[in-house]
Amino acid sequence: MPAPPRPNCTFAAAIRPGVEWLSRHRVPQSVGILLHFLVVGAAVALRPGATATLDDAPRYADHVDVTFPANPNNLTLDGANTMNIASNTTMLSGVLNGGGGITKTGAGTLTLAGTIRTTHNWTYTAGTVDPGTSTVVFAGTQTISGSQTLGDVVLNNTTVHTIPVTDTLTVTGLLTLADGSIGTGTLAAQGNINQASAFGSGTATLLINGGGAQTLTGAATTAAGDLPALVINKPSGSLTLVGTLRTTRAWTYTAGGLAPGSSTLVLAGTLTISGSQPLNNLELRGAVTVPAGTTLTLAGTFSMPSAVVVTLNGSIIVPGLSTLAAG
Repeated sequence: MPAPPRPNCTFAAAIRPGVEWLSRHRVPQSVGILLHFLVVGAAVALRPGATATLDDAPRYADHVDVTFPANPNNLTLDGANTMNIASNTTMLSGVLNGGGGITKTGAGTLTLAGTIRTTHNWTYTAGTVDPGTSTVVFAGTQTISGSQTLGDVVLNNTTVHTIPVTDTLTVTGLLTLADGSIGTGTLAAQGNINQASAFGSGTATLLINGGGAQTLTGAATTAAGDLPALVINKPSGSLTLVGTLRTTRAWTYTAGGLAPGSSTLVLAGTLTISGSQPLNNLELRGAVTVPAGTTLTLAGTFSMPSAVVVTLNGSIIVPGLSTLAAG
């Protein structure tokens, strides 16, 4: 049987009408809350536009279902504790405010719906997370821990989104690198990827490993925008490059189709580009190494706007020019 919430836990929009009705009939508030949870089965369903507030984000014996049937809805975790979702089937949607975070434990299923925005930690330990067609917006200095799969993901805000070094966050939908950076771990993109000029790389690995067609679109400039260390390792399907992509980290091609289109790749740091691959425009603005066995075949232009040290142990094939090679 689910335990009732502690007195400082309030689901105002969801349970207040029933509890107040009972109070008018001389039923104490604490008893009214208990009756609500016994009858409803620890399910909190908010009306469209409603807001629930957990003043100290309690842990439940069998845990509560928080269902937001329509947007916009907000769940405010005002305390410093974390809302722990465990054994029940739970639907979560809306904006997660305040000082708490979300932890998924136990054997239950957490179903994500609509757009969920959080500035705090997001932890997966056990059970099933069903991302559906949801979008999760990570918008703070936070840790996203536990290897898990989400649908659409947005990394936003001028902060570090940390994935622990042994964990992989898999994104099956659209991955938007809007702002901030990614610290350690692996971000596996199996859908399309958008890179904004405000995104600032990080120490993580961006693994592109979807089994179908994918697009990597960049809105970078020659001076702004920075992809994490990138690995293209697709079991099937092709990756299409669009726009201007800029990185100061390693760029590695391993497997899968690669269609450069009319894109421009700007390599602007001390890095290695490895794996024989086709590219369109290539611009070198850093100490770039092309290792032995790697051939870069360009369809567009090759440029080095300023004096940089390039270690060319492989080769670069430029249209209309002789092949650039070691020596």
